[in-house]
Amino acid sequence: MIKSSKGVRAIIFILIGWFLMVGLTFSADKKMRVVADRANIYLSPDEKSPILETIEKGAIVGLLSPGKFKFSWYYVSYKSSAGVIKSGYIQETAVEPLFQAQRIITIKGDEGSLLSYSPLSHLEPGLWGASKEKIISFEGEPESQRRLENLEVLEYNRSFRGYETHLEYVFSDNRLIQVRLELWQVAGEKNGALQTYDQIKGYLQEKFGPPFEDSVNWENPTFKYDELSWGYAVSLGHLNYQARWISANLELRLQLRGENKSVLLEFEGTQADFREVAKKIARGGSFHLN
Repeated sequence: MIKSSKGVRAIIFILIGWFLMVGLTFSADKKMRVVADRANIYLSPDEKSPILETIEKGAIVGLLSPGKFKFSWYYVSYKSSAGVIKSGYIQETAVEPLFQAQRIITIKGDEGSLLSYSPLSHLEPGLWGASKEKIISFEGEPESQRRLENLEVLEYNRSFRGYETHLEYVFSDNRLIQVRLELWQVAGEKNGALQTYDQIKGYLQEKFGPPFEDSVNWENPTFKYDELSWGYAVSLGHLNYQARWISANLELRLQLRGENKSVLLEFEGTQADFREVAKKIARGGSFHLN
């Protein structure tokens, strides 16, 4: 079930506190250099928030959090004009890391759920068209890469909360045009996958509105009137769910299906103008979105 707004706010405050405490030791060897001619330090991760300080090119700041806020903001420590160490937020484009790129999560609340898992937590306008280097900055180095003409794919394989995941970022001329995510449930009660599907669907609906297509399909009605067995029905291939959104030149698809008593959750996000282009390069994993 999706947490109440009060519960989500509480989680956000707890997580921010945790990340800031972690940052006190994390920043010791995580430094970044200012590459913009002049860079503003803000009170909040928002250009409309008060500017605390403006620092010059070449200045060194400390990274106080292992995560990025709102996709493109770092929480950093800096030396003020008075010589005092203070903290604030700086835009990602204003700095360069002086450490090896690692997977950096985006802090939005509800961490530890699939809603916080990349790329679901990064479905912001700034994601599309991002360079390969930008994606690697928060996902880390890929397990493998594939290329076809001007298309390139970064592939990641991970275990996450009872799921084995396969993640692909597809680029055309070094601009992100498609994200593919496949999650196989390898542990847990089968109905949990239905709850996960509903949770992600609700999250996408909150961001993009009601789905253009929303279907529940019974291929075999054996368990249709036994709601407690619907997860099992999915794992047998008897039942599948699919939702689709078209919004602002973006097409999103979410599907829950199964086979051989395994459950598969698939997500795909594509820039509509590049849908046919993205089809040219073979998919990894076992994607079956049509």
